[in-house]
Amino acid sequence: DGLIPSNLSTNPKTGVDYRKDTGNLITFDPADAKIEWAKAQQELGKSTLNLTLLTADTEDAKNAGEFLQGQISSHLPGLHITLNSIPLAQRIALERSGDYDIAFGTWAPDFDDPINFLDIFQSSGQLNFSRYDSKAYDADLAKIHGALAAQPEARYHALQQAETRLIKTDVAIAPVYQVGLSYVQNPKTSHLAIIPFGSTVNYQYIEVK
Repeated sequence: DGLIPSNLSTNPKTGVDYRKDTGNLITFDPADAKIEWAKAQQELGKSTLNLTLLTADTEDAKNAGEFLQGQISSHLPGLHITLNSIPLAQRIALERSGDYDIAFGTWAPDFDDPINFLDIFQSSGQLNFSRYDSKAYDADLAKIHGALAAQPEARYHALQQAETRLIKTDVAIAPVYQVGLSYVQNPKTSHLAIIPFGSTVNYQYIEVK
């Protein structure tokens, strides 16, 4: 639906979850994808295209890569995807150098604020592997960190504006899914803290009856 996940942040005025409040910025639309693929074929003068999808060699990353490979091949005939699953450090090195066609990666937030995701794509950001470069987006981030820092509502709307520009207007990246984890907790325990950022699970205050 967007870059910012559910259950991370809320509207400072209404308390509504950020993701629900901001809405869907990207949707699964095979029919529209076929139209865009036909335009690309015409522009390139090619009916087929071979691209390599770069992923880490973890089980989750390889599964995601195989799923994307299948979806693309199924819905966009003529677009062939080859998977290249390598150790994470090597994947990052290739992304930094720009030596890749498409790359799949993940991000776990350090704190519960959308800016933790949005800052990644600042033009000169060290983690901006896609080399997305937008003066307008950089200006959005500058306002969020500066003039609007002490204005919660205005800052919140600026965060929404920045995400919309990144995902819907400029289509700099294509978010795929939000990770979810399930836990089985013994009823004899309490105060297990599950948080959507940082370490995810905090056992510090757990109590056993």
